[in-house]
Amino acid sequence: MPALAALRPQVEAFVARALPLWFGAGLDESQGVFVEALSVAGQPLTDLPRRARVQARQLYALGLAYQREEFVESAQGHRKLMERVATSVRRVYGAPGDGLHTLVSAHGEVLDSTRVLYDQAFYLMALAWLYRVTGNVQYRDDAEALWAFIETLRDPVHGGFQISDAPAVLPRQQNPHMHLFEACLLWAEHLGAAAWSARADELYMLFQTRFLDTVTGPLPFLRELFTADWQLDPQRGDHLDPGHHYEWTWLLGRYQHLSGAAVPALPLLYRTAQTWGTDRDGLAYDEILPQGRELRSTKRLWVQCEVLKGHLAYARWSGDKVESEAALERAEHVLQNVLTYYLTSQGTWYDQLSRDRRVLSQNAPSSTLYHLYVALNEALPVRVAS
Repeated sequence: MPALAALRPQVEAFVARALPLWFGAGLDESQGVFVEALSVAGQPLTDLPRRARVQARQLYALGLAYQREEFVESAQGHRKLMERVATSVRRVYGAPGDGLHTLVSAHGEVLDSTRVLYDQAFYLMALAWLYRVTGNVQYRDDAEALWAFIETLRDPVHGGFQISDAPAVLPRQQNPHMHLFEACLLWAEHLGAAAWSARADELYMLFQTRFLDTVTGPLPFLRELFTADWQLDPQRGDHLDPGHHYEWTWLLGRYQHLSGAAVPALPLLYRTAQTWGTDRDGLAYDEILPQGRELRSTKRLWVQCEVLKGHLAYARWSGDKVESEAALERAEHVLQNVLTYYLTSQGTWYDQLSRDRRVLSQNAPSSTLYHLYVALNEALPVRVAS
């Protein structure tokens, strides 16, 4: 990736500022968990309620930083930090019968005791990194216990899982299933266990049979919202998310590599996202309707991170040299735009831009670090020796 490599100095300079900030000032030492957001100037917003998914995502990012040998000077110090945060997360968010409550106050009181599938999927990923970094089998056992709770959300009639342990919550969503798929892939990669591969296989089949629409329009696309029996949600069933098209492209590339199976949907979603959901600058809209009509022409940073990952996955797995090179050029363009328009010299970011690139967000949410750091790792996975 020679063109992308030219951006490495800018990326490394940003990461060198960002990681100490988000894992330093972004950690509330009094509670042992991460704050929900920083100001764009880098000040922790300590009074905001804190979602469980933020804690899981920050642990994921810490695990990736350990693999990249970034942020903490010693491996032992890095492991201790991750384990200390994990202990605090279980204390603050842990629910009876396993799983995590979804929201707590800045002082640790539970504000929403619902156990949301989306949050559990990310905590599965956090546990995978904790196991990878520490080698402690307790995290492997915790993941199996968490999966046992997730099994209680299974829909035995229509397939898939309910989105939370609250009764009959609608609409049903593809998004938490996507991240559950991601969690199974991560565990299969880290552990090599057939059980996690089989779980990924099941979720891939759900993607094929419920989420991927190959018949309605001229291009195949990813459905988002559904009724209890997986019919389209009558209010918002035609709302499409370009970011998820790119995100699934990346995940399907990982699944193809891990399973050895042919994954014909990988290029389909990529081409649809390129055709319908991306503007002339290579940035993707937050939400569209079929045929590419803009529904929300704003542009979140996390979406652009998934665009970058989708380009890189397509370049890696397309099998066509010309298309692969074109995808890498698009990846370079998107990364340059992210560096130019979204990232700040403080190590923070502007979370959302308007159609014409005006800044719309006031704060930098902690949850975005996962998207951003994974995308930067995909673009420039090997550190340059100093």
